This record gives sequence, C-alpha cells and structure tokens, in this order.
Amino acid sequence: KKICLLLAVVMLFSSMTFAAPLEETDPTAIERASVLMNLLLGDEALNGALDAQVSRSEFVYALGKLFKYSQGTFDGATFDDVPKNHYAVNEIYAARQMGFIDAAESFYPDAPLEASAAIKLAVCYAGYKDLADRKGGYPSGHLQIAMQNDFLDDLQTDFYKNPLTVKSAKILLYNVMLANYVGIESVSQYTVDYTKYPSNLSVLHDIYIKTGILNASSYTSIMGEARDPENKTVEIDGIPYKSAES
Repeated sequence: KKICLLLAVVMLFSSMTFAAPLEETDPTAIERASVLMNLLLGDEALNGALDAQVSRSEFVYALGKLFKYSQGTFDGATFDDVPKNHYAVNEIYAARQMGFIDAAESFYPDAPLEASAAIKLAVCYAGYKDLADRKGGYPSGHLQIAMQNDFLDDLQTDFYKNPLTVKSAKILLYNVMLANYVGIESVSQYTVDYTKYPSNLSVLHDIYIKTGILNASSYTSIMGEARDPENKTVEIDGIPYKSAES
C-alpha cells in the first residue's frame, strides 16, 4: 500500500511528544526478544547481562547485522577513535555513509548509548529517517515515528531518558524487526512517498512469526493406556508453556 504523507508545517513541542506512557506490559517480552536476537545475532552482540549498558559501537553493530548494512568503507574522513581493525568498523562507517550517525571527528565507540539515541538509530535503519526529520528531527520526530510504529511496545516508562541496557535494546530491536519494511520512493519538501512491505524480519531474514494455537506435547505414546504426565507444560526455546486441560 502506497502512502503519501503531507507533513505539517507547525512544529510539535517535545513535551507533547513524550506525553504517552510506555509501560512494560508483558514480562515475557524479554524472553521472546532474547530468542530472536540470539537467532539473528548469535553471541556477536547484546549477550551481556540484561541490566548491562550497551555501547554505541555494539548497538550500531547489531543494527548493521539486522538490516544488513555492513559494507561501510573509508571515504577519507574517518573517526579518529575507530581503527580499521575495530570489530564494528564496517557497520559504523556504513551508518555514517547513510547519514544515520554524524560525521564528527570522534565516534566514542565504547561510550554508553542513550536510549533516545538508540530510538533515533532504529528509526533511521527502519527507513523513516526523512520522515522523522520532517516531523521535528531528533529527538521528538524520531520518538513520534517509533511510537506510531509500535517500536516501544513492552518498554518501561521513561526508559528513553536513560542509558540503553541490553534488555531494552533486545526488546526495541525485536519490535523493529516485527515492524513493516519501508521502501522510500521519493522525498520532496513537504511529502515523503513510501511503500510498506511485510515485516523487516521476513523481508531481510526470511523468518515469519505467526500467532495462533500451538499443538505440542511433552509426552507422546502409541500405547492406549499411557498416563498423562504430571507436569502439564511444554518448553520451547527455554520458555515454558502450559498445556490446555482438553
């Protein structure tokens, strides 16, 4: 479906943007997010303690892998603190060339990343950079886009005011992967034309998440007199599920 957005001329105040609460409504969100991130990233990123802070380079590296922006090259103007042998050098320079991070003198790869900056990066990688800029830029425009596209589901209130943790990063990236893939077609002074496709997860990684009834059994027997197990749960990817009585 093609959407043409007429951008409002009137700027929104940041206080209006931050008004909607972001509640952690589902305690199992981190479990689902961890399963998906482990599948897509393995032990290359976001594998520390859930309350550990995420560095700037680690988050850019994770986004680069998830969105397959890992082909950055040295264009003559380089960061003085990102050597050629840095583990995230390709992802960092790819983000710089795409305009997702500023082309400053230093990148500070080991510095903790603020959650608000993580939202900006996620919005840019997801294809909404131009639209966010026209909605007020950083941070208000990026936060509006993130909220409208459910990037912040299951995240605690005010998380964006603090340094990003592994837990918040996993949930944020999980939501972004399940959001629609966006293809920008044209950008003008007042409009952005783009097409929404199926999820980033399916377009980029050929992985599909469906909802419905899952039939599984922790005990299977061809013997008619077999008894039901006492523990009526099934564990899938480390997450226990209760079996229905019927």
